[in-house]
Formats: sequence, C-alpha cells, structure tokens
Amino acid sequence: MKGLYRPLYNLLTAGETVTSLEHTIHNLRRKNVYAIADYIKEYSKTNEEIRANDKEYKKLAHIQDLNYIALKPSSFNFNSEYIYPLVYYLVRHKKKILIDAENAEHQEKIQTITNECIQRFNTHTISIYKTYQMYRRDSFATLQQDMRIFPRLGVKLVRGAYWNQDKLTGALFLKKSDTAFRDAMILALANSQHHTMVCTHNTKDIHFLIDSRVAKQHIVHASLYGFLPELTNTIVRANIETYKYLPYGKMEDAFPYLFRRVLENPYILRYYFI
Repeated sequence: MKGLYRPLYNLLTAGETVTSLEHTIHNLRRKNVYAIADYIKEYSKTNEEIRANDKEYKKLAHIQDLNYIALKPSSFNFNSEYIYPLVYYLVRHKKKILIDAENAEHQEKIQTITNECIQRFNTHTISIYKTYQMYRRDSFATLQQDMRIFPRLGVKLVRGAYWNQDKLTGALFLKKSDTAFRDAMILALANSQHHTMVCTHNTKDIHFLIDSRVAKQHIVHASLYGFLPELTNTIVRANIETYKYLPYGKMEDAFPYLFRRVLENPYILRYYFI
C-alpha cells in the first residue's frame, strides 16, 4: 500500500517530519509564498494519541517563517480540555490558528469550540480563523452573522472538503454552482475589519480575486501544496499574499487526506502519472 501511494504522498505533502516541513517552508519562501503547517493526523481517541498530537503541534510553535497552523479538532477527539490550552500555547508563541471544520457529523462541537476560541483569543488581534464551508446550506448566513457578532474575525473561506462523505446528510448543496462562495468573497472584500483567507483552486474565483482586490490587504489566498503550480505564480505577481497548506506526518495517517484530495480534484492525477 505504501509503495502505491508514495508518489502521490510526495507530491501532496511536505513529508513525514518537522524537519522536512521546515525544508519545504524555506523553499516556498524563496518563491514569495508563505506556509500553513497542517499536521495530517485525524480522529485520535486514546489519551496516548492525543498527547502525542499535542506534542507535535507544540513543535510547530518554534518554527521560524511560520505564522499559520491548521488545527483539526478531531485530532483531540473534539475535547476542549485539550484544545484550549494548546491554542493558548500557540497564540502565546505568536502563531495564528486555522480551525478546520471537518465533516458534518461534528459541526456543532466544532462551532462551539471555534466560537469560544474567537472570544478568548481575538481580543486585540486576529489569531483564530473559523472555517466556512460554502457547500453547506447554512454557511453564508453563519458568515454574515459572525461578521456582525465578532469585532475581529478570521475567515477561512472554502467550498468544502467532505462533499462525497456528507452529501446524503441534507446539509449540503448538491451542485457546486449553487454554493454561495462568490457571494462570500464579495462580502469579505467589503469588510476590512476582518481578515479573510480565500482557499480555492477555482480559476474563475482566483481571477475574480485578482481583479477585485485593489489595495485590500485584508484578503489573502491559500491553496493546497502540489496544486496550482502555474496559477500560484500569477497570484504572487498580482501582489496578493499567497499561502500553501503543507500537510505533513506519517504516511499511514495521510490516507484519508489523499483520498479526499483525489475525489475532489481528480485532475491532480495527471501530475501523479507524469
């Protein structure tokens, strides 16, 4: 199994260790691209696994040239007693936290955890980013409400990564064209007191962002490592702050991530088979 997935793993991740992650971060910085560290382990339940995850995340607090860290609540079994102290530790080390939304089953718990972190840690500056999955029917209304409620909101704007898993729940739009992603972009552009990371591989959305984002420093772009090799350079040349999600960790922990990426973006296989 490892031999089969190794080329795809190498293409879409920053390797298995913090050392390989740091190497990739430095390579990106030479291209004027910034990094988001994304420890790939998901759905940990035992205390031993959770403690190991906590230790791994805390290593990220000490990496230079790294401002953003993605945090998966499932890595801590959605337990706030583990998550809040970790977030405090990372924020104290000047890191910004992007809290993943994950799948539909756990949305209520993730919303509660994320909103509490925003209230605790976005008091003087924006340190916490909430993920808005625009393939969800309720996301645009939630974004509008949160922009009214929170004085300082970090927005991670995505279409969503769990459509194939959650499409039968009734919570999602069944057509990509029905999502409110473009409306959310327009809303974000108009609200400069908040900071938005637009996470998309859609060419039309990217060009809309380039054309719309004149002197709007509160909007940045992010994409997955291994995606958009040519368009990334276009975004950088447009003077838009540009980020890459850098998943890293043991290859056996990466299978769920790799499956989602291929299901959502099958065109990536053209790089795999070259």
